[in-house]
Amino acid sequence: MRHPVWFLAFALLLPWVVALLLVPDVHESEGNTRVAWLLVLTGLVAYHRTFGLIYLLAPFLLIAGSVDLVYAIVFQGVFSTATFEAIVATNPAEAMEFMAAYSSVSNVSALLLYLSISLLLLRQTQAGQQDRMMRVWLILSLLLLVLLMLRMVDGKLRDSLPGVIGAAFSYQQAHQSVQQEAAHRQALITQYQQTYPPVENAGNGIKTLVVIIGESMSRRHLGLYGYGRNTTPNLQALIQAQPQQWVVFRNIISSHVQTQPALRYALTLANLHDLTDPYQALSVIDLAKLAGFESWWLSNQQPLRGSVSAIAKQADHEYYVSNDHQGIANTLDELLLPKLAEAMAAPATHKLIVVHLMGSHLQYENRYPTTFTQFTDTPPSAYQTQLSTRQVNSINHYDNSIRYTDHLVAQMVRLLPEDHPAALLFFSDHGEEVYDTKNFKGHGPESLSAPMFEIPVLLWYNTTAQRADHTIFAALRAAQHQPSMLDHIDQVISQLLGIRYAQQQPQHTLGHPSWQAHPRRVYGLDYDQVFARNSPASSKD
Repeated sequence: MRHPVWFLAFALLLPWVVALLLVPDVHESEGNTRVAWLLVLTGLVAYHRTFGLIYLLAPFLLIAGSVDLVYAIVFQGVFSTATFEAIVATNPAEAMEFMAAYSSVSNVSALLLYLSISLLLLRQTQAGQQDRMMRVWLILSLLLLVLLMLRMVDGKLRDSLPGVIGAAFSYQQAHQSVQQEAAHRQALITQYQQTYPPVENAGNGIKTLVVIIGESMSRRHLGLYGYGRNTTPNLQALIQAQPQQWVVFRNIISSHVQTQPALRYALTLANLHDLTDPYQALSVIDLAKLAGFESWWLSNQQPLRGSVSAIAKQADHEYYVSNDHQGIANTLDELLLPKLAEAMAAPATHKLIVVHLMGSHLQYENRYPTTFTQFTDTPPSAYQTQLSTRQVNSINHYDNSIRYTDHLVAQMVRLLPEDHPAALLFFSDHGEEVYDTKNFKGHGPESLSAPMFEIPVLLWYNTTAQRADHTIFAALRAAQHQPSMLDHIDQVISQLLGIRYAQQQPQHTLGHPSWQAHPRRVYGLDYDQVFARNSPASSKD
């Protein structure tokens, strides 16, 4: 006879082990969560003299384990909120085609083997005697259960429940939150229309504006900004060939070092200087629609990402790559190119197209195809001269991901038309520390550094736009070295679109005669006093 821990360990841990072997990016929290629940359930089950509890738990564990196992084998991925979003978007006919397409002898055999061994271990399980050790184990299990429950109450469902179970609860939570904020944002539009004069399309702006949002890209790693590696060959070639059609902003920083807060401010009329609330502010999507622009949101990020997703839902057309790829998160940004081409070909006279990339998000090596593996040697700069192999590999992967983004952005520029005023604005949500100033890789408010704020901001416009309104582009070029923050980029977008509205803020608009420089405060700190001294000069034009 066997202790119940063997059944519980096999049912809980095998899907995770298979995912570790097959999936490129498995969160560390997934393993921690499964081990925690193994300890909790083993303590609770082992303390009982009957088989009732373990038989009650077994169906749920085996169903969830089967789903996680098959998903890892078939798609080399783990269940996420994006997976559930893709399932919701699938009709019954597509679901049947999906099951037929991915059913195979090997997949079914793996599932049957998992279930057979699990049931065999369950059948051999025998409840043990209740001794003092069992009571201690039960107490520890209950304490751990309390900690897990507290994390769930705190909203960290994905990090508190294993696999598909955590993803299901997280999906419900995220879906409800996004729907509520989307409804709130629609109410803001109605309130604005009732309170203020109509938003005007002045007729002298861009008719097609593509806004590309990069991810975790620090300008320190762009050859365009003076980096020691040629990570931006395509963009540099375009700028060299068309110098009068480009503005390269050299001194803009992000307001935050995380995607959600950075884009909440960048894409709405809120800003940190005026202490306005993004939740109560119209977005650039809202303004464009009120001015008669047809809008698109094309994304390779996950569909349920808080305020950013709620802003995206206001667009006329919304598309997520993950919905077409079974919710897989590790899809390449090039999958957005056909959708961008479709949006370009749409008959609307005025268009705003937002493209949200995965860019250089951790893990960097998953963000580009192997054909873009160019940098494999020692990086040109880092926080110290002697780097470990792990550090060198991380920097090389990061630089390769930036080279891939350079390739894609250049392709997107080439998609823009020449027969009417069109422009493309590229910026990253925030930067990234990749062993530039300290022994750290990533971004987060707990360990701030200058590279986490330093972002590239680029503007391209066609010759038709230049002829239509040369003044605005000349003014922006003259302001390319001015210190500014990403929370004011919405003003630049509305200026490019040529729209006028009651809450316009020319004092926050780069290139406008009324623009005023303000202290750049980030996380309660003066950026230029605390961080700017660690920033290399970006004077290369």
